[in-house]
Amino acid sequence: MLRRTVKFRADPDAGLLSAELLDEDGNLLQARVLDARDAALLGEWLEAEADEAVANGSRWVRSRAWHHLFPTDPSE
Repeated sequence: MLRRTVKFRADPDAGLLSAELLDEDGNLLQARVLDARDAALLGEWLEAEADEAVANGSRWVRSRAWHHLFPTDPSE
């Protein structure tokens, strides 16, 4: 399984939130600007994953939300 990291960048002055999909070496695979709907959905996904982790006794959440933000992985 390939390891992916999503880095978020906020630009409060412009009111923008962007997401960057990085590979295991930190190379940029994809980037996109999130609109208000994307940001709200991301919050819902992360909250649901955190609730599931807590219910299973875990202190860590390994999020799968990036699949929603970047449905296709260019390396596959």
